[in-house]
Amino acid sequence: MSTSSNWPHSFKQIDEKNWTESAITGLWPNMTEDIWVNSHLKSQLDANVPQDIAGLFEVARGTIIYGWFFYPLLSVGMGRCFVVLETAVRKRCEQLNIPLTKELKKGRTIDRSFAELLNDLKTQGVISASDCSRWDAGRELRNAVSHPERQTLVMPGMSLDILAITAELINALFKNVLKQALLEQNKEPNESAGECL
Repeated sequence: MSTSSNWPHSFKQIDEKNWTESAITGLWPNMTEDIWVNSHLKSQLDANVPQDIAGLFEVARGTIIYGWFFYPLLSVGMGRCFVVLETAVRKRCEQLNIPLTKELKKGRTIDRSFAELLNDLKTQGVISASDCSRWDAGRELRNAVSHPERQTLVMPGMSLDILAITAELINALFKNVLKQALLEQNKEPNESAGECL
């Protein structure tokens, strides 16, 4: 990794000579391009996940994969994973006719928060109690990356974990479309589920 001596950052200073050099092999000497790419391609979304959500997921994955060349892209791609989680929640709520907005006292309409929508999905049994802490962690991390105070760099292995968790949560969210029909017939929320938070 070549950087000028007065470069103040812990990642490479890109130039016309080094922009295609790996930023990962310095950390993982035995890592190859094939292993890197194929490892990140293992996590897949199910066919019943809406295409717009799948497209956002693929952009997050691609950004992480291109972190091979520029290490900060790992953090950017992981941040996109958290945004994809929120977008998936909003899409699932839309499918279930859960209101995405709320009206304030003075008649102004605002978007409901990610936390409110998560709680509605949990109450309706769409999000399991066992997945609730992972959804909350994704929400909190989404907030952290949306309002950064400085550039965050993560270890390469974290990108694999976050990508896998993102795929697992989204697949579970859209897993049971039949469950939606049953919920619409019963119209009784799962009161014992409690809140995610």
